[in-house]
Amino acid sequence: MAQGVVEYKDSFGVDPVTSQNVQYFLDRFYMSRISIRMLLNQHTLLFGGKVKVNPAHPKHIGSIDPVCNVVDVVKGNNRSFILCLVCRYIFLLR
Repeated sequence: MAQGVVEYKDSFGVDPVTSQNVQYFLDRFYMSRISIRMLLNQHTLLFGGKVKVNPAHPKHIGSIDPVCNVVDVVKGNNRSFILCLVCRYIFLLR
């Protein structure tokens, strides 16, 4: 993907509107890909045969924490700092 963007910029130059549209598309594309991978991982962990308990997170159901406080994550009061940054970027800056 990065190589394609570089080749496009070399061929057609840099246009602020086009760059913004490409960035928007890539943001949505990668968020969709991350979401699909998370759902596939969750399904595999729950229905892939042997259910394995992660010793580091024994209360998780698959890869999901059922006691996750979304408000704390969004406010940054949680250990999930990267998730907090992603949520802020997607929902507060768009």
